[in-house]
Amino acid sequence: MLLVDTLMSKSQTSPLARKFKSLGNMNGMHKSQIIKVVGEPNAVNEITRGELLHWISPGYRISVKFDANEIYAGILSENSY
Repeated sequence: MLLVDTLMSKSQTSPLARKFKSLGNMNGMHKSQIIKVVGEPNAVNEITRGELLHWISPGYRISVKFDANEIYAGILSENSY
């Protein structure tokens, strides 16, 4: 569950958070499907057996793991501020 799910009632939820919310359950999604909706990440790190992509915008940031096949593998961190 995304943190943004608990934030959607706030009027100042960031556009980036709303884009991630619009994806719903990301299980099984390819990296390109997610990028098509939320835009290019601000940073990419290679990790063991995959990648970690980071999106950062005013008031919201999220780091998402992808496996070696570029399939969503979970959220490492998500912050709203």
